[in-house]
Amino acid sequence: MLFTPDGKVEGLTALRGFFEPFVAGSIDELLAGFQMDRQEVHGVLAYIVWNAGSIIRLGTDTIFVQNGKMKYQTFAAYMGS
Repeated sequence: MLFTPDGKVEGLTALRGFFEPFVAGSIDELLAGFQMDRQEVHGVLAYIVWNAGSIIRLGTDTIFVQNGKMKYQTFAAYMGS
């Protein structure tokens, strides 16, 4: 389950539907500019702050892991203008 500023996304099909358009056509540039700015882990909870250069100026995720799998995730990104 993914929580975003626009609402909850649940299930593999819905998650794929959320992320595919997000990275479509820009995955190579996005990955080339990707930089992890901060990473904190405490038990089952992980918090990351990242950017992808001029494509995504600020991204943040909080991830809850249960039984070795991502159970819940929050995501927000500032794309800039």
